[in-house]
Amino acid sequence: MPIKSIGIYYKKGGSFMNSILKKTVAIVLAVIMLTSVMSTAVFAVEIPSQEGCTELSLDEQITANIMEGEQYAWFAFTPEESGNYTFESFADELDPEVNIFDSEGNDVNYEGGDDHGSSNNFRKTAFLYAYETYYLRTWIYDNAFLNECEIPVMVTKVIYDDLGIENIDIDPVTIKAFSDGYFSWDDNDNRYFHYTYPELLSCQVKFADSEEIETYDINYSYTAEYDDVYYYIDIDGTELEIRFEDNQRSNHWYSGKTYDVTAWICDFEIPTSITVADPEFKTLDLNQPKIIEESDPTLLKFTPSTTDFYAFESSFYDFESDPYVTLYDDNYNVLENDDDNGEGLNFKLIYNLTAGETYYFAISDYGNEYSLSVKISKFENPIQNIEFQTAELLENINGWYEWDGDDEFFEYYYYDSLKYTVTFKDGTTTTKTGLSFEYDGTRIDMSPSDTQYEEHWQVGQTYDVTIKVHGIEYPAKVKVIANPISEIEFAPITVDCSGGYWSTYWDAEENETKFYRYSYNNKFTTYTITLKNGDTVTNNVEFDEEDYPYITFNDNKYYFDLYDTQYGEHWQVGGNYQIHVEVLGQYITTNASVISNHNWANATCTTDKTCINCKATVTGTKLAHNNITVPGSKATFTTNGSYSVRCTACGHTSYYLIAKIASVTTTEKVTYNKKVQLPAVTVKDINGSVLKNGVDYTVAYANTKSKNYGKYKITVTFKGNYSGSSVLYYEIVPKNTKISKLTAAKKSLKVKIKKNTKVSGYQIQYSLKKDFKSAKTLTLKKNSITSKTIKKLKAKKTYYVRVRTYKTVKGKKYYSAWSTAKKKKTK
Repeated sequence: MPIKSIGIYYKKGGSFMNSILKKTVAIVLAVIMLTSVMSTAVFAVEIPSQEGCTELSLDEQITANIMEGEQYAWFAFTPEESGNYTFESFADELDPEVNIFDSEGNDVNYEGGDDHGSSNNFRKTAFLYAYETYYLRTWIYDNAFLNECEIPVMVTKVIYDDLGIENIDIDPVTIKAFSDGYFSWDDNDNRYFHYTYPELLSCQVKFADSEEIETYDINYSYTAEYDDVYYYIDIDGTELEIRFEDNQRSNHWYSGKTYDVTAWICDFEIPTSITVADPEFKTLDLNQPKIIEESDPTLLKFTPSTTDFYAFESSFYDFESDPYVTLYDDNYNVLENDDDNGEGLNFKLIYNLTAGETYYFAISDYGNEYSLSVKISKFENPIQNIEFQTAELLENINGWYEWDGDDEFFEYYYYDSLKYTVTFKDGTTTTKTGLSFEYDGTRIDMSPSDTQYEEHWQVGQTYDVTIKVHGIEYPAKVKVIANPISEIEFAPITVDCSGGYWSTYWDAEENETKFYRYSYNNKFTTYTITLKNGDTVTNNVEFDEEDYPYITFNDNKYYFDLYDTQYGEHWQVGGNYQIHVEVLGQYITTNASVISNHNWANATCTTDKTCINCKATVTGTKLAHNNITVPGSKATFTTNGSYSVRCTACGHTSYYLIAKIASVTTTEKVTYNKKVQLPAVTVKDINGSVLKNGVDYTVAYANTKSKNYGKYKITVTFKGNYSGSSVLYYEIVPKNTKISKLTAAKKSLKVKIKKNTKVSGYQIQYSLKKDFKSAKTLTLKKNSITSKTIKKLKAKKTYYVRVRTYKTVKGKKYYSAWSTAKKKKTK
């Protein structure tokens, strides 16, 4: 069953939640990177009916439309043979993206895709089974700004048999510990270092027609915007995609060990191995600052001479940096993390270290380069003791449902329910709730344990947990109690236009509607809780500093999940509507009455009488403008121009940009036809707008009777809002010709050209690549010579061939356009 949507909210404010938010961002980035190197289970998507898809045919370019307001265009393709197929787009300016799904909505291939074709086009290869229907979903990056657009797509069969590959092996390789990769969190929320595949791999390819084994470098292309890596090898111009798989999320890699991984190229499953070398590190000395650059070894080694508390902290020179640090023991087990506990965005990790033991600090940054000064020093721990009260959690309230294998269980989030008293060494105490507290202006964070994957918590049971502070563990207890609440009722609320905003709604026919979305978060008044024993409790709804509502029960705060019907039923003044509140395991419905409470601002020359809150207007009240145009500067090739329009009545001034000139073009080659030829000139600004001849510029031809073969000059002079000039040239060239016959022979091709007696000769161009990169050119110096054999070619290779004519006038050759290319495979 496809997943339609997922709603998530969190309560901001606590340092722990800020840390969790940063971790979440890091996890998202890690998942994006993982999709380029390993297979990942994903949820199926909903496939449209076949009538809603454009049918693709092999080797034929087919176009589908993304209509205005839609997100995707869908293609359907049913191969007649099993094998590898490549899907490629031809819409450079749109930057299309792609996924390929089977009939169940499962992604059939995770690699390749965006920007792997020419320019911004996608190119994606997948193994498809005969007579199964597959669905290609395409969309445009950032398509919120597009109207209707077209995406041409072609599917071709990849014939690996032509390459004659018999076997492929990938060489084992060694990577640096804590260098080639990034920090991430596994399924149990444990932090670990995830290794990526190195940039410089190679493979050994055995061809069926040769006893020799050839070495090919494994190339890669990297799309920074999506952290997407595409690995491939290039054999005679054919790119063979490589897919890797590993299981590091459940089987962490450690230095000094070798791990087996699997790769796929074409239909070959290739085992190889990656060895993680011992890490490089710098040594830390007590109280000695050390400058750390991003290019330095990732690990910093420290061995304390005495058992004590130590503080490892940073100060950075680049104020865009946001560093964080992880502490490992000598076996590279994670002991502690820290982020932002220092000044500004710096870290300050405090931990109780044992004399003679070796520890490692690993520094990283949230996507930025960094240059840091770090220092480790002894720390005077101010804490004498921390005593925790037993935290009581309501049944299936504080937390969420999780899966442990095939078993679903409720994982309790007990951290915000912790209540404790901290006794400091100076004799003072503080009683707090949550996972952090302050002492002398310094935030002190706690690290709670969680064994709920090993032992699912049950109602009526009390569980032991440990809370670690600076490496010292303190015992705590959590008790799960039955939910005593039978019902919750809210008093009806009154809503006005304050605090709302205008929104957009699209109906099933994609019709757009603007409507005002009323805010009611801070409009709740009272609630009544009825307990299962019949008792009732009535209290006021409370609000945090952001006006978000919550209620307090058993000394714990419970925030609301709010749902309304405003997208389907637009609220109007005078109406009564339902609001749904989810809190404390209850799903409650209450009523909201919408009243008129506009806060009007007077009309001006630019606006009607307008409500400051909801921007409602009284039409027809706008004052009249008395505008004058104020000249500014003229636009040129290098600078924009400008002018302004000012109202003399209200002083309102609008400023307008005159876009600078981007291009001046003409037809560079026109075909000789015995007539005078004066090709038109096109001028565009940087926005793509076409300037007007006679208004924005004038055109002067150096020879107004140009009809013979030759090169001619055009001068464009700008006027009006534009300044400057430009000189263009065009040529009158002979008519082109075509290949009348292309015949293959052993290591050669015979080209026959359609004869043109009006020209001086011909040129033949041939290449192994259809874009004629690295092409070779032959010249036939007489128009009577219309046949040529191209020799010394590679056997059994496909060549692309095209021809053109030329005319020699006063020693100067003028060339026609190239003919349509033909291809032929040598014998």
